[in-house]
Amino acid sequence: MCAMRWNDPEDRIELEKALEAILREVAGDSSEDGDSFDGPEEGFMPSVDVEETREGVRVVAELPGVAPDSLKLLAGPGSLVIKGEWGGALPKTLGKPIRVETRKGPFSRVLDLPEAVDGERAEAVLENGVLTVELPFRAQKQD
Repeated sequence: MCAMRWNDPEDRIELEKALEAILREVAGDSSEDGDSFDGPEEGFMPSVDVEETREGVRVVAELPGVAPDSLKLLAGPGSLVIKGEWGGALPKTLGKPIRVETRKGPFSRVLDLPEAVDGERAEAVLENGVLTVELPFRAQKQD
């Protein structure tokens, strides 16, 4: 068996698309933790950590190379949608690619959250490629 270098970016993209299609089929369009692929914009999925705090829920997503103006967040009852464009903050090059490993293109991630969070009071900060979203719990009604 002979080892060969594989540097053609077009081949790599086609392979990634084929692997994503297989994963979508196996996952039945959703993963075990309730997150789901979202139509044609699934692309690379950003890595996220979700934690419950005393005040609510904190979501931290790694979004290197995502320009703030390409980012869209939608906090609804029991969910948070994060959409954006990979590579929007990267410098454009005119040269012929020799190796391409950076992410480019649209992405979308849907996260299931507790129903008790108040999406209308959510606050988000994108700093150094890390998105932090704070979603407070709804105030308890006093009887």
